[in-house]
Amino acid sequence: MKKENTNRKFKSIKYFIKFNTIILFIVILFFFSTNKCFSQSFTDNGTSFKKVSSFYTEVLKGYISNDTDKIKQDKKNILMKDTIKKTVKEKIAKNSFTIQPFGLLLLLSNIEYDRYISKSFSTGLKIQFTTFWLRKAVENIIENKTDNKEDFEEAKIILNSFTSWGVGTHIRYYTGGRSVEGFYLGFNVDASFFSFDEQKDDDETNYNPIFPPPPPFSSVPIIHHRKGTLWRTQFEIGDKIKLSSRSHGVVIEWSFGAGGAFAIYDHDVKAVPVIGLGLGVGYAF
Repeated sequence: MKKENTNRKFKSIKYFIKFNTIILFIVILFFFSTNKCFSQSFTDNGTSFKKVSSFYTEVLKGYISNDTDKIKQDKKNILMKDTIKKTVKEKIAKNSFTIQPFGLLLLLSNIEYDRYISKSFSTGLKIQFTTFWLRKAVENIIENKTDNKEDFEEAKIILNSFTSWGVGTHIRYYTGGRSVEGFYLGFNVDASFFSFDEQKDDDETNYNPIFPPPPPFSSVPIIHHRKGTLWRTQFEIGDKIKLSSRSHGVVIEWSFGAGGAFAIYDHDVKAVPVIGLGLGVGYAF
């Protein structure tokens, strides 16, 4: 009987220990699962934090993720808006036409076309022609300033008969990176073909048998038709100012050039230095 009671007592103790061990294992597992601490880093802001419980971790993680996505989306929208504004602002003209207004009054003028080929370079064509709208005014000035009537008549014939036309091309480098607009350095080549009449006195011998005989020599004015060609190369600097913030508008251009030319005149070739000064108005688009 006593032995039987002892066995029961040991069995009770054994069950108690097993039960307590199971309870302790459950408590430890619950404790570690609910109080596990860890840190998380975000590459966007570089911050880290500790989570206290699994519930708190899930809520906090979801909040930060949504906020980060929102910030990223806002940054993307701002970047897109800035890019669109920058693209509109940087839009530039790629063509321009200019004409020399003072040349229309004073003998020679030209029409020039300038074309964009890259952000900093352009090329173009030029057509030169004679207008000389102030021809009569210049004749009056020469007549009033000249005492020798023969010299005036010779100059008048040249002025009234002078005609020319020419073609040329150029390449330009725009220092501001906005082709066909702003300050530039350039090189141009052109050819001009001109003609005019010139009056000369030729001495001729007269053999007139009528008595009394005339003087043995007499001066007879003769008109000579002259033609020539001028080939010119020139380095230039200039500035093309667009009077508008848009991609098109009125432009004002000034230029200064220096170089050399070969003049073919009266079957003779002469090398001459040349200097050019231009002031043009036109339109860029």
